[in-house]
Amino acid sequence: MLTVVTAAIAFAGCAGGNDNTKKSGSEKPAVDPGIIYEEPETLVNADPEKHMRITLLDDGTDIFQPVNGYSYRYGPTMLTYKDGTMDAWFATPGTHGEWDWITYRRYDSVTGTWTKEVAAVQPTGESWDRLSCCDPGAVYFGGYYYIGYTSTVDIGGVRNNVYVARSRIPDGPYEKWNGSGWGGDPYPVIYYDGKADEFGAGEPAMTVVGDTIYFYYTWKSAYSSGAKINQLRVSTGNANDENWPATLTYRGVCFDCASPTGQDSSDVKYVEDYGKFLAVCTDERFTDKSALVFYESDDGLAFTRIAELHTGLACKLHNSGMSSRQNGHINTADTVYVAYAYGSDWGVWATRMHRISITLADEPDFSDKNGKNTEYKVELAEVPDTLWTVGITTLPHAYRQLVGDEFVLSVYVMDTAFAGPKAVTDAKAIKFTGYDRSVISVSGTSAKALRAGETFVTAEYDGRSTTFPVRVYERGTDLIAGAGNILSLKATETEYVIDIGSREALQIRVTAAYADGTWNEIFKAEEGVAYSGYDTDIIRVSKDGAISSRKQKGETWVTVTAGNAEVKVKVICR
Repeated sequence: MLTVVTAAIAFAGCAGGNDNTKKSGSEKPAVDPGIIYEEPETLVNADPEKHMRITLLDDGTDIFQPVNGYSYRYGPTMLTYKDGTMDAWFATPGTHGEWDWITYRRYDSVTGTWTKEVAAVQPTGESWDRLSCCDPGAVYFGGYYYIGYTSTVDIGGVRNNVYVARSRIPDGPYEKWNGSGWGGDPYPVIYYDGKADEFGAGEPAMTVVGDTIYFYYTWKSAYSSGAKINQLRVSTGNANDENWPATLTYRGVCFDCASPTGQDSSDVKYVEDYGKFLAVCTDERFTDKSALVFYESDDGLAFTRIAELHTGLACKLHNSGMSSRQNGHINTADTVYVAYAYGSDWGVWATRMHRISITLADEPDFSDKNGKNTEYKVELAEVPDTLWTVGITTLPHAYRQLVGDEFVLSVYVMDTAFAGPKAVTDAKAIKFTGYDRSVISVSGTSAKALRAGETFVTAEYDGRSTTFPVRVYERGTDLIAGAGNILSLKATETEYVIDIGSREALQIRVTAAYADGTWNEIFKAEEGVAYSGYDTDIIRVSKDGAISSRKQKGETWVTVTAGNAEVKVKVICR
């Protein structure tokens, strides 16, 4: 049994955290096959007349305390094993324009200690996830750990998409889904095509039942009327296919959140004993009335709210997660945990963990609906005397060079204090691998651009690694003034389907490639984008690409132009 409810547990930054560390970040933990649950799945028929009852078994323990004025570990995702070992991933602050990284720790049930925290998934420079990797959701099957996460190319933090990365070992390095396979530039698994000023899609959770992967995610958009949409949605795919993201098929809305803004993401597991899916999320987040709420489903598609817990939980909690076996299953004989972030000051949050029990009852249980949270003061922890490398990055995060250019590959360390990256000055301690030697040459930290092309470089230092792109252009390419010159347009989505009954607002956006080698997703009139050529009896398109249905079924093509480039997208109203 995991004893994380004792005061001995401490994350990076907690008092005594260094003393509790068993392994260094330079070691590559891998799961012992003997501790993985390999028994045949227990696939029982769910009883629709019974409902799961969730009981909080303790007052919880903080497993992370912030170490400075801006520090957190939110959105925990946790996998447990036969011997009580736990793998856990969290969203944590990034650096230099990267808002969040995903970090990893393992709990050892024998010693009662955690490994040192290390970065597992980080943004890729000048890519679709360039700004952030956050809201992790983990599952393990087919020999890989898969981490789903949220990111965006919008500096305002809206119009998010969902991404997936995989690794043979839990702390990485991870390779990202690129739209057709694994590695290189990431591409969304779930693309958000709603109104651009809304949150979008994100906060994924995954579970595998039989040969099917259930892929859950939040969808926060708006109707044409302006009314907000806050939903849990699900797509399913073939878990036996190595490229399963390409097989994902949208299956519908699991439930509408009770609050358009106060209810956040759901972590979803499959409870083997009862043949039911269980989702946990927080409601009234960031308030004194915050709660953990639970939903259940007999088919993994349609969910019903069954419980609401307040008493014994910390005030102002948000972004919760629930532990499971490696495939996203819960057996009620296991020790099961919920964890969440909490705190009054933005970005200064502790992480708290509780044990729970899951039983079966005749009715949903809302007996604690009027219960009260417990006020816990978030104390800043001392920075450990001995710091270690959590992760490394490069500055810039992506390189753009001309053929013949000589340049320096600069590597920086983020350590336990999370106070900003420090430059690595010992070039001999850095190793660069994986790059195309016909595109660039590397000697120490010095590099030279040899020919036009693109290559990805992996930097390794102190047991951590990061992969970044280097793009080389022909001499004469203007890497500065050419930024406004659009060379080509690509449809991010080639087809938009509008349900004229739902009236959810969709928006056309396209990807523009610029003469300086950069790209961005554009859609506004002020960005030079225009929409024309469509059947006005079927739809209207605003100057910023928002599609309005004329309540008539049919299909039409929209021509999108920007600069001297154009592309066409299809709109179907049904």
